[in-house]
Amino acid sequence: MNKGLSGILKIMFPEIKPVERLVISSQEIKSPFWLLGIVDGEGCFYIKIRNNKQVALVFSITQHSLLRRRDL
Repeated sequence: MNKGLSGILKIMFPEIKPVERLVISSQEIKSPFWLLGIVDGEGCFYIKIRNNKQVALVFSITQHSLLRRRDL
């Protein structure tokens, strides 16, 4: 979750004022097209082959991931 500007950035950009975020109370997906849009933009399928010849078919949706993927 975005926690706003760091202390250094607040000093460098004092004119930036935080914006209050909306509180989301429902996590219901009201339209399947919303999920389709997320999958289309951020989703992927890939095949992962491990050293012991094990094969895995993987479906992944990732946003704002800081981890690097070595197995793609």
